[in-house]
Amino acid sequence: MSRHHVTLNGRRWAQVRRAAFRRDGYRCRECGRAGRLEAHHEPPLRDGADPYDLAGIVTMCRTCHIERHRPDAMTPGRAAWQELVQELSD
Repeated sequence: MSRHHVTLNGRRWAQVRRAAFRRDGYRCRECGRAGRLEAHHEPPLRDGADPYDLAGIVTMCRTCHIERHRPDAMTPGRAAWQELVQELSD
């Protein structure tokens, strides 16, 4: 387990995470789905970001969060995939 996972296991993190979900309407900012939500740090923690800065946290579903962390995540096909997911969720 990375040191960031250990850092983010406390009450303070839980409060910030819930605040991000509330702010984002309990929906993924990438595809708009509700469901299993996760908090993504932008910029990444490895780049020295403050883990508790609400402005640096993006609500994502599990699928989009995994996709974001793929090395080739910013491929041209990603936009088409997101459109399809959005259409199916409407």
